[in-house]
Amino acid sequence: MGMAPLAGWMACAGYSIVGYDDNLQERVRRFLVEANVELHDFIFSDQLSQYTAVVYSSAIQSDHPLLAAARAQGLKTLRRGEMLAEVAATKRLIAVVGSHGKTTTSGMIAHAA
Repeated sequence: MGMAPLAGWMACAGYSIVGYDDNLQERVRRFLVEANVELHDFIFSDQLSQYTAVVYSSAIQSDHPLLAAARAQGLKTLRRGEMLAEVAATKRLIAVVGSHGKTTTSGMIAHAA
């Protein structure tokens, strides 16, 4: 699960989510807005104090200025996979893996649920 689906799922589950991406595609923007994710074109380090955690993808370098500022301010910083593990810890999961048929299998599981 990428950042956008994770943010959308968390917003729908009741988390208050704020997003920033300096290369956000329009279709992803629409998805996030529909999921009630608050989007920003810029986030400055002095704005970080209003958040409780910063979740970042592997595309973000560990020395990114906002990530460094979040750590300096004592905010919890988590990689996308770590956040996914936290929210999934209380759920029953079905993992679909392999080279072929993941989409079809996932669709069948979703239909059966």
